[in-house]
Amino acid sequence: MQNTQNPFEEALTNGYYGKSNEHDSTKTLKIENPIQVHSYVESFIDVISYILLAIGGLSLIVFTILATRNEWGELFDDFNWAMFAIGIGIALTQTVFFAILQVLRNISIKLNK
Repeated sequence: MQNTQNPFEEALTNGYYGKSNEHDSTKTLKIENPIQVHSYVESFIDVISYILLAIGGLSLIVFTILATRNEWGELFDDFNWAMFAIGIGIALTQTVFFAILQVLRNISIKLNK
């Protein structure tokens, strides 16, 4: 005795494991135990994000100074644009990391309420 019925058709008609495909709108998901995040973690993420932002700003300043190499009067004659671009890249990357950490921190604050 071979079962010739397609299991995919059976799943579509009968539902997974024989349950119906109808949605029960009376059921709601309830969190049994609310998520608790310690407040020191939020402050730690806040401090780390501002440190990363400061590193980005300082790197932009340092790489701009390294890119000049000349007297201030001849600023664009021998300006190293690659060093300047590295400084901008680091600053933008650290700004994105700052924003991501701030979003995670705000999500954590919302979960604790």
